[in-house]
Amino acid sequence: MVKWITNRENSIAYWNMLRVAPPSRSSVVDSPDFRSTSGIIEGDLVHVPPLPESLYPDRVAWLEYAVTPDSETGLVPGFVPSAPYQADLQAQIAIALRQATRGEKTPRESLDEAAERTHEIIDRDRSSRGLAPVGRSR
Repeated sequence: MVKWITNRENSIAYWNMLRVAPPSRSSVVDSPDFRSTSGIIEGDLVHVPPLPESLYPDRVAWLEYAVTPDSETGLVPGFVPSAPYQADLQAQIAIALRQATRGEKTPRESLDEAAERTHEIIDRDRSSRGLAPVGRSR
């Protein structure tokens, strides 16, 4: 699973699908694929909305800055907060890794399920506060 998700193409798919934490490959973070995504759309159902490049400066540029090492010191400028969903995301990734390494599901199936469960957790939290799902319709 680790080898699969660190593959460039799969890192791009991960970012397009979850957009909760940056991909592990710096080459993906430095690429146009990080600045603009197609989202996950099936017919009229929008699972993850597209991210047009025009929204990149307001929604994602800070994340690229936070994970890019300083050219002089080599240190990463910032810590990327992912709370309140960090524990939930880590749990879903752990489940996906177990499923994929045991051969219960393909890495793609495991990632799809992790994304769906993570989005359900976020939607449930938003719903409890009277908020609509984030840019997705069901």
